[in-house]
Amino acid sequence: MSKNVYVVGFGKAVLGMAAILESKIQEHIIDGIISVPIGMSAAYETESNRSSHSTYIWRWFSFCYQLQKPPLTLSEKQKVISLLTSKGANIEELNAVRKQLSTLKGGNLALLAKPAKVISLILSDIIGDPIGMIASGPTVQNSDSPSLALSIIEKYDIVNQLPKSAMQILKNASNNNEIKENFSHVNNFIIGNNETALLAASHTANDLNYQSIILSNKLKGIASTTGKNLISLVTAVMQNKVQLCGEIIKKLELPSYSKDILLNNLLQDQKKKYLFAFGGETTVEVHGSGIGGRNQELSLAAALELHVQKHCNIVLLSAGTDGIDGPTCAAGAIASTSLMEEALKKGLDPHSFLLNNNSYTFYSQVNDGQYLIKTGHTGTNVMDIIVILITV
Repeated sequence: MSKNVYVVGFGKAVLGMAAILESKIQEHIIDGIISVPIGMSAAYETESNRSSHSTYIWRWFSFCYQLQKPPLTLSEKQKVISLLTSKGANIEELNAVRKQLSTLKGGNLALLAKPAKVISLILSDIIGDPIGMIASGPTVQNSDSPSLALSIIEKYDIVNQLPKSAMQILKNASNNNEIKENFSHVNNFIIGNNETALLAASHTANDLNYQSIILSNKLKGIASTTGKNLISLVTAVMQNKVQLCGEIIKKLELPSYSKDILLNNLLQDQKKKYLFAFGGETTVEVHGSGIGGRNQELSLAAALELHVQKHCNIVLLSAGTDGIDGPTCAAGAIASTSLMEEALKKGLDPHSFLLNNNSYTFYSQVNDGQYLIKTGHTGTNVMDIIVILITV
């Protein structure tokens, strides 16, 4: 470096990352642009330690990074993503479509910077840390099949609901056989991910005298089904139902050795407190008009299963590391038998709330929302964390 660095950043962790980068190499930075999620920049701008000569432009790039290929409009692009989300498309599928509709994603940002050397520091918010998927891979050569995005649209049967401009772009991409560009000027580094967060949670649990075990950082599937299955799994282990335990592990797509870990610890170890940690990101199938998020929905489904199983010594917490779960002010929620007891005393029907995707409203009405997890924006995003606490 020799006073020749331009900084470009975006995402939920960009404020903290940019501030540290500026403090380390400030004399080499010529200029920079970062995109800050709404609600985060104002708080940062009030911090007394912010440089009065900041090199960063805060909001303009937020618009530019979302630029879509013409003639598609921003609202049309958002409609495509909303349709896919409502059908239960996972993050990999969403990003595959985003890359084909964007002017910067799918490696296009790196191509614009060429021939300058590009060093990309990445926080992963996708299972398995595929750098081409994270933030839709703005500095990563797009290795997707040209027809992938169109096949995803067809998979979810929304071809006739898409704007004509979007369909035309996806069809053009499907027929595109251009020679791949050279990306030798780019270096991509993952500097944080879900495993990092799980390890931190595990270390904290150990300090609190829990025996902590990380079982997976690749949890996915439908949120409500996953919540129910997680409680069913722990219950099966505690009842020494070995075969049932194995069946649920397959449903959750956990590593095959999870069964032995669970059985050996809960049934043979004499410790009294356990924490089992999971990471990943589930999805919600929208079939109601309520307000909620995947973590709150997962927790509500888990609470219903806890009530059925009548286990008062199990507590589940599911929360997003970004502090925001769906269109709500909560990061997630807690599931316990006490939650269900309080809800039933108030005359609430938890199952109807779940069916209506109305988990946030449910949790808000129980004990003044005390079972909701509210952190505000955390300044990072490495997917979700689910922890199950057990006392025996």
